[in-house]
Amino acid sequence: METIKERVKIMNSYIPEEVELAKYFNDISRYDLLSRREEQRLFQVMHKWSGNMARCGQRTRLNGKAAREKLINSNLRLVVKISKEYQNMGIPLPDLIAEGNVGLMKAVDRFKPNKKTKISTYASYWIKQCIFRAFDNKSRLIRVPSSACGKYRHVIKWIQEYEHLNGEKPDINQIAKKFKTTAERALSIMEAKQNILSLDYEYEGNAGGKGDGGEPRTFGESVGDEKPIPTQTAEENDNRYVLTKLINKLAMREKYILHNRFGLQNKKTQTLEQIGKKFKVSRERIRQVEMIALRKLRRMLRKEFKVDLDSFNRDGYLLTHF
Repeated sequence: METIKERVKIMNSYIPEEVELAKYFNDISRYDLLSRREEQRLFQVMHKWSGNMARCGQRTRLNGKAAREKLINSNLRLVVKISKEYQNMGIPLPDLIAEGNVGLMKAVDRFKPNKKTKISTYASYWIKQCIFRAFDNKSRLIRVPSSACGKYRHVIKWIQEYEHLNGEKPDINQIAKKFKTTAERALSIMEAKQNILSLDYEYEGNAGGKGDGGEPRTFGESVGDEKPIPTQTAEENDNRYVLTKLINKLAMREKYILHNRFGLQNKKTQTLEQIGKKFKVSRERIRQVEMIALRKLRRMLRKEFKVDLDSFNRDGYLLTHF
């Protein structure tokens, strides 16, 4: 909607400095919460401007920008509330709030109001996604000296092989024992390991219970809407990070089946029969466990982000193929 310069300027206006947090909290407490009716009215005013920016008059533009700003301001306390849930985890609270404010602006720009959902419900997802991305970016800044790169790659290769054979990650003590190092050093290796799901590996058939065969599909297609959106790159990374976290909460067998059915984490895709042989059960039983695992992912997403399905699906990031 705005140019990059305008968006950065708006974003910076909501970034509190460390020493001014108390003042910032006091300032945002002045903004009243909005009723659903007030929200709908403001979104109508905003969309008259944002939906026709090239042709709208000056009054429409000013009213639209004012409505957007009021919608953002009235939800700044929500950003603080969510950000506080993730403080003391390596990123300063002001930085978490700044990232969350970016998510709030994304939500306001994307939200299509309806009678069932308030912007706060919808925005919670985007706020958390931007905060998660901040943690993900921080983890990628771990520097591995060039002299240690060869050994590092060797360790990572062994970890991947272990995951493939056992369906779960080795613990810190196992890594330390294998490579005759300390648990602290093993932990630093695990923290440095990139752990982002690939949503682009194809597998045969669909995992919705129709068996193997048919058109190839990707994991991203099976858990989200197939329609791409213009600003994909950063948001796809956000969703990969979220899915990684959710899948890691599943039982070992469920996690193994999803990893190998969908070719996640650079694994080769396997058929139901191949996975069934490993666990000494029928292909039908593997299909059932796969369905259970995917349903768990959907429930966890709903519980974690409290997203209204009808509203959120417009942006194509819910698990909708059931």
